[in-house]
Amino acid sequence: MAKIISFVTTKGGAGKTVFNVSLAIYYTLQGKSVCILDCDPKPASFRWSQKQIFPNITAKQIKTSFEVAPAIKSAQVDFDVVLVDTSGALTDMTKAVVSLSDTVVIPSKTSEDDIIEALGMYNAVCGADTKAKPIIVINGVTSQAALGRQIKEHLVSKAAVVADYLVPHRSSFPDITLMNSAKAVQSKLTPIKPLIGELQMKGLLP
Repeated sequence: MAKIISFVTTKGGAGKTVFNVSLAIYYTLQGKSVCILDCDPKPASFRWSQKQIFPNITAKQIKTSFEVAPAIKSAQVDFDVVLVDTSGALTDMTKAVVSLSDTVVIPSKTSEDDIIEALGMYNAVCGADTKAKPIIVINGVTSQAALGRQIKEHLVSKAAVVADYLVPHRSSFPDITLMNSAKAVQSKLTPIKPLIGELQMKGLLP
Protein backbone atom coordinates (compact mmCIF):
# COMPACT_ATOMS: atom_id res chain seq x y z
CA MET A 1 0.00 0.00 0.00
CA ALA A 2 1.32 3.41 -0.99
CA LYS A 3 2.07 6.02 1.64
CA ILE A 4 -0.21 9.05 1.61
CA ILE A 5 1.70 12.32 1.79
CA SER A 6 -0.36 15.48 2.07
CA PHE A 7 0.67 19.12 1.89
CA VAL A 8 -1.25 21.45 4.15
CA THR A 9 -1.08 25.16 4.96
CA THR A 10 -3.48 27.93 5.93
CA LYS A 11 -1.49 30.57 4.03
CA GLY A 12 -0.80 30.81 0.33
CA GLY A 13 2.70 31.10 -1.08
CA ALA A 14 4.44 28.88 1.46
CA GLY A 15 5.52 26.36 -1.17
CA LYS A 16 2.85 23.68 -0.73
CA THR A 17 2.18 23.09 -4.42
CA VAL A 18 5.84 23.50 -5.39
CA PHE A 19 6.84 20.76 -2.93
CA ASN A 20 3.99 18.56 -4.10
CA VAL A 21 4.94 18.83 -7.77
CA SER A 22 8.66 18.54 -7.02
CA LEU A 23 8.10 15.29 -5.11
CA ALA A 24 6.00 13.94 -7.97
CA ILE A 25 8.87 14.62 -10.35
CA TYR A 26 11.42 13.16 -7.94
CA TYR A 27 9.54 9.88 -7.57
CA THR A 28 8.76 9.45 -11.23
CA LEU A 29 12.47 9.91 -12.00
CA GLN A 30 13.03 7.02 -9.57
CA GLY A 31 10.74 4.88 -11.74
CA LYS A 32 7.75 5.01 -9.39
CA SER A 33 4.15 5.58 -10.42
CA VAL A 34 2.73 8.71 -8.81
CA CYS A 35 -0.82 9.89 -8.23
CA ILE A 36 -1.53 13.52 -7.41
CA LEU A 37 -4.90 14.21 -5.84
CA ASP A 38 -5.60 17.94 -5.99
CA CYS A 39 -8.14 19.10 -3.42
CA ASP A 40 -7.45 22.80 -3.90
CA PRO A 41 -10.29 24.85 -5.44
CA LYS A 42 -7.50 26.53 -7.43
CA PRO A 43 -6.03 23.25 -8.70
CA ALA A 44 -2.51 24.31 -9.70
CA SER A 45 -1.10 20.79 -9.28
CA PHE A 46 -3.84 19.34 -11.48
CA ARG A 47 -3.38 22.01 -14.15
CA TRP A 48 0.37 21.35 -14.14
CA SER A 49 -0.28 17.63 -14.59
CA GLN A 50 -2.15 18.31 -17.82
CA LYS A 51 1.03 19.82 -19.33
CA GLN A 52 3.79 17.78 -17.67
CA ILE A 53 6.04 15.43 -19.64
CA PHE A 54 6.25 12.41 -17.33
CA PRO A 55 4.11 9.36 -18.21
CA ASN A 56 4.22 7.93 -14.67
CA ILE A 57 2.35 10.87 -13.11
CA THR A 58 -1.44 10.76 -12.97
CA ALA A 59 -3.56 13.50 -11.41
CA LYS A 60 -7.17 13.79 -10.36
CA GLN A 61 -9.07 16.85 -9.21
CA ILE A 62 -11.14 16.28 -6.04
CA LYS A 63 -14.02 18.72 -5.68
CA THR A 64 -15.89 17.57 -2.55
CA SER A 65 -14.93 16.07 0.80
CA PHE A 66 -17.06 13.01 -0.01
CA GLU A 67 -14.68 12.10 -2.85
CA VAL A 68 -11.57 12.15 -0.66
CA ALA A 69 -11.68 8.72 1.00
CA PRO A 70 -12.63 6.70 -2.12
CA ALA A 71 -10.00 8.51 -4.22
CA ILE A 72 -7.22 7.98 -1.66
CA LYS A 73 -8.05 4.33 -1.04
CA SER A 74 -8.15 3.59 -4.77
CA ALA A 75 -4.89 5.42 -5.43
CA GLN A 76 -3.19 3.61 -2.54
CA VAL A 77 -3.69 0.34 -4.36
CA ASP A 78 -2.96 1.49 -7.91
CA PHE A 79 0.14 3.68 -7.42
CA ASP A 80 3.51 3.60 -5.68
CA VAL A 81 3.20 7.10 -4.22
CA VAL A 82 0.14 9.24 -3.48
CA LEU A 83 0.55 13.01 -3.04
CA VAL A 84 -2.36 15.19 -1.95
CA ASP A 85 -2.45 18.94 -2.45
CA THR A 86 -4.97 20.80 -0.29
CA SER A 87 -6.45 24.28 -0.16
CA GLY A 88 -4.86 27.02 1.92
CA ALA A 89 -7.41 26.59 4.69
CA LEU A 90 -8.46 24.01 7.28
CA THR A 91 -11.64 23.00 5.44
CA ASP A 92 -13.68 19.81 5.84
CA MET A 93 -11.90 18.45 2.78
CA THR A 94 -8.48 19.20 4.28
CA LYS A 95 -9.52 17.51 7.52
CA ALA A 96 -10.63 14.45 5.53
CA VAL A 97 -7.26 14.34 3.77
CA VAL A 98 -5.34 14.66 7.04
CA SER A 99 -7.36 11.85 8.62
CA LEU A 100 -6.16 9.44 5.91
CA SER A 101 -2.58 10.66 5.55
CA ASP A 102 0.60 9.00 6.73
CA THR A 103 2.66 12.19 6.58
CA VAL A 104 1.48 15.80 6.63
CA VAL A 105 4.04 18.29 5.31
CA ILE A 106 3.41 21.84 6.54
CA PRO A 107 5.59 24.33 4.65
CA SER A 108 6.08 27.75 6.19
CA LYS A 109 7.91 30.90 5.22
CA THR A 110 9.81 32.85 7.86
CA SER A 111 7.41 35.68 8.70
CA GLU A 112 5.84 35.75 12.15
CA ASP A 113 2.35 35.32 10.69
CA ASP A 114 3.44 32.29 8.65
CA ILE A 115 5.07 30.63 11.65
CA ILE A 116 2.00 31.19 13.84
CA GLU A 117 -0.21 29.69 11.12
CA ALA A 118 2.13 26.71 10.65
CA LEU A 119 2.21 25.98 14.37
CA GLY A 120 -1.58 26.22 14.52
CA MET A 121 -1.89 23.74 11.67
CA TYR A 122 0.66 21.44 13.30
CA ASN A 123 -1.33 21.43 16.55
CA ALA A 124 -4.57 20.84 14.63
CA VAL A 125 -3.09 17.76 12.95
CA CYS A 126 -1.75 16.46 16.27
CA GLY A 127 -5.19 16.90 17.81
CA ALA A 128 -7.01 15.17 14.96
CA ASP A 129 -8.09 11.55 14.88
CA THR A 130 -5.34 10.44 12.52
CA LYS A 131 -2.21 8.32 12.29
CA ALA A 132 -0.53 11.11 10.34
CA LYS A 133 2.87 12.39 11.39
CA PRO A 134 3.09 16.15 10.79
CA ILE A 135 6.33 18.00 10.10
CA ILE A 136 6.95 21.70 9.53
CA VAL A 137 9.31 22.63 6.71
CA ILE A 138 10.82 26.13 6.89
CA ASN A 139 10.94 27.52 3.37
CA GLY A 140 12.27 30.71 1.82
CA VAL A 141 15.44 31.06 3.91
CA THR A 142 17.98 33.11 1.97
CA SER A 143 20.76 35.15 3.56
CA GLN A 144 19.02 35.01 6.93
CA ALA A 145 20.00 31.43 7.76
CA ALA A 146 20.42 32.42 11.41
CA LEU A 147 16.79 33.57 11.43
CA GLY A 148 15.73 30.18 10.07
CA ARG A 149 17.55 28.42 12.89
CA GLN A 150 15.97 30.70 15.47
CA ILE A 151 12.54 29.96 14.07
CA LYS A 152 13.25 26.24 14.15
CA GLU A 153 14.35 26.47 17.78
CA HIS A 154 11.17 28.40 18.63
CA LEU A 155 8.95 25.79 17.00
CA VAL A 156 10.81 22.92 18.66
CA SER A 157 10.32 24.67 22.03
CA LYS A 158 6.59 24.48 21.29
CA ALA A 159 6.93 20.69 20.86
CA ALA A 160 6.67 20.82 17.06
CA VAL A 161 8.63 18.48 14.80
CA VAL A 162 10.57 20.59 12.31
CA ALA A 163 12.77 19.50 9.42
CA ASP A 164 16.47 20.17 10.10
CA TYR A 165 17.07 21.26 6.52
CA LEU A 166 16.11 24.88 5.86
CA VAL A 167 14.96 25.24 2.24
CA PRO A 168 17.13 28.08 0.90
CA HIS A 169 14.58 29.60 -1.46
CA ARG A 170 11.24 28.88 -3.00
CA SER A 171 11.53 27.06 -6.30
CA SER A 172 9.60 28.64 -9.12
CA PHE A 173 6.39 26.80 -9.92
CA PRO A 174 5.90 28.64 -13.25
CA ASP A 175 9.43 27.64 -14.27
CA ILE A 176 8.71 23.98 -13.51
CA THR A 177 5.57 24.05 -15.64
CA LEU A 178 7.54 25.35 -18.62
CA MET A 179 10.34 22.78 -18.51
CA ASN A 180 10.17 20.37 -21.44
CA SER A 181 12.93 17.89 -20.60
CA ALA A 182 13.64 15.58 -17.66
CA LYS A 183 17.14 17.02 -17.29
CA ALA A 184 15.87 20.59 -17.06
CA VAL A 185 13.15 19.73 -14.58
CA GLN A 186 15.54 17.69 -12.45
CA SER A 187 17.74 20.75 -11.99
CA LYS A 188 14.82 22.48 -10.26
CA LEU A 189 14.82 19.77 -7.58
CA THR A 190 18.28 20.69 -6.30
CA PRO A 191 17.08 23.02 -3.50
CA ILE A 192 14.86 20.38 -1.91
CA LYS A 193 16.84 17.16 -2.46
CA PRO A 194 18.46 17.42 0.99
CA LEU A 195 14.98 17.86 2.47
CA ILE A 196 13.71 14.76 0.66
CA GLY A 197 16.67 12.78 1.97
CA GLU A 198 16.05 13.95 5.53
CA LEU A 199 12.35 13.08 5.45
CA GLN A 200 13.20 9.65 4.03
CA MET A 201 15.68 9.07 6.86
CA LYS A 202 12.95 9.99 9.35
CA GLY A 203 10.58 7.49 7.71
CA LEU A 204 8.20 10.24 6.63
CA LEU A 205 8.67 9.72 2.89
CA PRO A 206 9.08 6.46 0.94
